[in-house]
Amino acid sequence: MNESSIAVFKVSLPDLRDYRKHAHFYKMELKYRDEQRELYSTYQYREPKNLDPLSAEENDKLKEFFQLEYKRYDDKIEINKESQFTVNSSQPLSYVVYNVVGRGNILKSDRIDLPDRPKFHNISLTPTEMWAPNFALYVYYVDEKGEYHYAEQRYYVQYRLQNQINITAPEQVKPGENVSLKIKTAPNSFVGLTAVDQSVLLLRSNNDLRPHEFDWVLSSYTTTTPHQGGYSDYPGWSSGVVTLTNADYFYNWTKPEYLSSEFVPRLYHTSSKLPESGILGAAGRPAMAEADSGSGFSASSAEVQVRKDFSETWLFDNIESTNEEEFTYVTKIPDTITSWLISGFSMNPNKGLGITADKTKVVTFQPFFISIRLPYSVKRGEVINVPALVFNYLNKDLDVEVILDNNDGEYEFMDITNEVHNDEKQVKKVVRVPAHGAAGVSFMLRPKIIGNVMLKYLAKSPLAGDAIHKTMKVVPEV
Repeated sequence: MNESSIAVFKVSLPDLRDYRKHAHFYKMELKYRDEQRELYSTYQYREPKNLDPLSAEENDKLKEFFQLEYKRYDDKIEINKESQFTVNSSQPLSYVVYNVVGRGNILKSDRIDLPDRPKFHNISLTPTEMWAPNFALYVYYVDEKGEYHYAEQRYYVQYRLQNQINITAPEQVKPGENVSLKIKTAPNSFVGLTAVDQSVLLLRSNNDLRPHEFDWVLSSYTTTTPHQGGYSDYPGWSSGVVTLTNADYFYNWTKPEYLSSEFVPRLYHTSSKLPESGILGAAGRPAMAEADSGSGFSASSAEVQVRKDFSETWLFDNIESTNEEEFTYVTKIPDTITSWLISGFSMNPNKGLGITADKTKVVTFQPFFISIRLPYSVKRGEVINVPALVFNYLNKDLDVEVILDNNDGEYEFMDITNEVHNDEKQVKKVVRVPAHGAAGVSFMLRPKIIGNVMLKYLAKSPLAGDAIHKTMKVVPEV
């Protein structure tokens, strides 16, 4: 080794034969003390090929071109807005024929005669809704020698659905209230509405329609041409139309050398992308809201409303026909303290489909409430501990009495020593809940029946109260 710790070896390697014009490489193993390395990047030297010079006719052929260009690439092509496309040729043009292909149909076709024989020509086109989301422009002409010249390109169209629908609602309501939704869409439309608990979207969020999803749906209505069996482009390969002509055009039937080896590696690229963060926030509980202790919500002055409806789906309704452009739809919201996401679509005989661009959010909230989390199911005779959380968003600490009522006798109360209290029809516990905070209590019980057992909770204080009825699923022991 030299001063730089580099050792140079000269090795005479055997000649390698080509296999179907594929050059093999040498595999070399390098060893030094206890280390071993493998080298795969050594290839046999080959003399460069001597290419025959092109003839004058071939050189002239290489200089020929027939191109199609969009005049300004920074401009977006929009519906009902005129756009210019330039046909550029190395030879004078006596005429050009263009075809607009979209959604599997020839949408427009025209022949333009050019008596002045220019080398370029601008084609002005105004896209319609049928051109969206993309279209192909296929331009061709046949010269005096009978040669067929063509160019084709695909272009994306900026568009929006003709029918629009917008839903507005109050930002915050109380559980079980009637909510007025203001819906604006084209008159005489069929309207579908859906609203789900925000926490449900944590499991999966593909339960709804989105406007951008229709890009690939509309793009699927296209045509393709059968493969010609050769190795170059042919008229109509990009636009998806079949071209029948007796004119002459170049088509390569010879298999390229780089495709002649069965050892040509294939590279595949995959992309993994995490789902975009959506509108989900803290599921199961909305953000804190300021509440005044003197709001009039008092357990002593009014009867506590029992919350029973804890559906995960609030709306899955439809309106057969709307009479006006803007109307009000009134519906009762469930009793869950959560956020609801509303979306909808509209179908109109003249304007077609419309989808809400963004979901409308409605929060059900009250400043004092009790929350129960139950398991999916329990076995009959199993002793379980059911916690209850009391949330207080008032500006004052509260001494809260939490009561679990068992007047139906569907379960038995237990204590920490597993002693059964058969005679007790309800159990009361008192807990102090700080302002803008939460506190919890728990109840031990043992189900006696199979099926749905009703748990009746009541939380009351001098300023506020809440009551909920929730069912617990009880299954057999075996």
